[in-house]
Amino acid sequence: MDSSRVGAIGAELRQYPTLLRRTVAGDPVSRRFATAVFTANALALGGYFLARRAAGLQIIEFPPWLSIERDGGALEVLNYFQTVLAAAFLIATSLASRRPLYLAWGLLFLFIVLDDSLKYHETVGRMLVAGLNLPAAPGLRPRIPASWAAAAVLLPAVAFYHWKSPLAVWRHGNVLLFCFVALVTSAVVSDMIHMILSRTPLAGAIGFLEDGGELVAMACACAYAFGLMQTHRRTAVRQNPDRYPLPARSG
Repeated sequence: MDSSRVGAIGAELRQYPTLLRRTVAGDPVSRRFATAVFTANALALGGYFLARRAAGLQIIEFPPWLSIERDGGALEVLNYFQTVLAAAFLIATSLASRRPLYLAWGLLFLFIVLDDSLKYHETVGRMLVAGLNLPAAPGLRPRIPASWAAAAVLLPAVAFYHWKSPLAVWRHGNVLLFCFVALVTSAVVSDMIHMILSRTPLAGAIGFLEDGGELVAMACACAYAFGLMQTHRRTAVRQNPDRYPLPARSG
C-alpha cells in the first residue's frame, strides 16, 4: 500500500471523532441519553460481577435471573430493549431524512432481536442442517446457517444503500457497521470459542466476553441511532420552520 493511500485512510479516520462529537456529544439530549444507556449497561454488568463474587465467597446464593448466559435473564432482556430502540430510532431517522440506508440498518437490527427472542436461529438452523445434510463442525451451532440465510437477504440491502449514499450518510453507516461487526464478533466468534472451551477454566471468561460484548456493541448502536434521529430532527426543524413552529412564550 503506497503512502498516498495510507494518508487518505488516515485523513478519513480523523473525520470520525468529529462525527461522533457532532452526532452524540454535541446535542444535550443525545448526550444524556447516551449517558443513561451506558450507565444501565455498566450497572447490569457490575451487578453480575458483584453477585458472582459474593456467591463465590458464599455470602449469597447467585440469583439465576442475573446470569449472563441465561435465556430470558435480566441482561438478555436489557439487550433486547436497546436493540429494539436502536431499530426504532433508525427507522425514524430514515423517515425524517428519506435515506433508505437507515431503514435497512433498522430492519437488520429488528431482525436480530426477533431472531434471538423467538429462537429463529435454533428452529430454522436445525431444519437447514437436517434438510441439507450439513456437516456438524466443532463449535458451530445450528444458529449459524440460519443467520447466514437471513443475512443473504438483509446484508445486500445494507451494502447496496451504503454504496449509493452520499458521503455524510456513508460515514454514519460506517459507525453502524463498526457496531454491527463488534456485535457479530461477540455473538458468533466468541460463541464458537465458548463452545470449544466449554469444559475448561476459560469458559466463564469467554462467556462473559460473548454476552458482555453484545451488550456494549448494542449500547453503542442504540446511543448513536438516537443521536442520528436527533440530528435529522434538528435539520427538519431548520428546513421546515412552518411545520415545526417554536412553542409560544407564556406571559
